[in-house]
Amino acid sequence: MARKAMSIQIEESLQDAFREKCKSEKLKYSEVAEALLQSYVDGGINVAVETRYKVTPKDL
Repeated sequence: MARKAMSIQIEESLQDAFREKCKSEKLKYSEVAEALLQSYVDGGINVAVETRYKVTPKDL
């Protein structure tokens, strides 16, 4: 199967923690990311995005 590069923007601290976790498990982070993507596509995991807004009174 052909391989294709993918570029995403994520929180720096999350990326650092992910790379460190992969390194400690002796795994390539691209392979772990691909496994997560495949699991999502196959329906093995669900993702729910929650956006929250907080509205407060403006001081007059």
